[in-house]
Amino acid sequence: MAKKDLRIERSAMEVVFNGNNYVLDFFHMMLLDLKSGMQQLIAWIDEADKCFFLEVFAYCDELHGFLLSYAWVPS
Repeated sequence: MAKKDLRIERSAMEVVFNGNNYVLDFFHMMLLDLKSGMQQLIAWIDEADKCFFLEVFAYCDELHGFLLSYAWVPS
């Protein structure tokens, strides 16, 4: 199901898994639990079995405060 939505370039889709409702957000590469609001980063495995992981960097800046930065890290 997710593979089909990716092929038609849908950026997010709602799924039910183990009786719970989630949103798979392909743009931000996260899973959102619609009941609790909890978010979880997800990884990507392409058709050639190459894996990609979203790595989160957190740092503090005097001017801007606490910032998060994301980068794709291929395995």
